[in-house]
Amino acid sequence: MLLRVISQSIDFHTHHEYIYAFLFVWLALVVCKVGNGVFLDAKAVEQVNRYKELQAQAEYELNRKRLLATKKSKSAPNSPRLSLIDFSGELLGLQHLA
Repeated sequence: MLLRVISQSIDFHTHHEYIYAFLFVWLALVVCKVGNGVFLDAKAVEQVNRYKELQAQAEYELNRKRLLATKKSKSAPNSPRLSLIDFSGELLGLQHLA
């Protein structure tokens, strides 16, 4: 239907009209292709960023669970777990001396 309307609207007696019609269709297709590529690229970047956020959150939760679950040191099984939190008072005292 579109071809029939265009053929009735434009007088195709010379080769210039064919060339103009071809260039118009080609340009319209290029614009659609570029627009589609930009849209898909933006969606892909959004998905990758969301995946990275979910991965970082899952890693944080996993490390948090491991920290809360371990009560003993792995190097010395019978000794209590030691961390920087246990020495926070001593570390603050050393900062005052410096």
